[in-house]
Amino acid sequence: MRLLLDTNIIIWLLAGDERINSKVSMTLDDAEEVRYSAVSLWEIAIKSGNGKLRINASGVMKNLEGTFIKTMPILPQHTLPVQNMPKHHADPFDRLLIAQATVEGMTLLTGDRALKRYDSTGRVVRLISDL
Repeated sequence: MRLLLDTNIIIWLLAGDERINSKVSMTLDDAEEVRYSAVSLWEIAIKSGNGKLRINASGVMKNLEGTFIKTMPILPQHTLPVQNMPKHHADPFDRLLIAQATVEGMTLLTGDRALKRYDSTGRVVRLISDL
């Protein structure tokens, strides 16, 4: 399985949060590929800048350097599916992450149940609570 990590997973992973349990860790270890998106760094930078998060994007990037989790840039083709997405979720970061996962044939690993509404095939979004 090729995984794209939602921002919440990245934050929990770096914080050693209990939601990243042994099943989640095993899923990450067994994955063919694990990536985080520039979208997540953008989200962290914005939310950190307005006081909603106590971490910063450069710290996240530094902590992920040299790990098995690789970066994914935002490419023009990633943005196109957002235009026709149903309005299940208003968060532009999550909508772009779903679009990236869809375009790249990846599975978005998340803790956000609302994102499952975008996954009619059962292959685009995976909740950590379902592992």
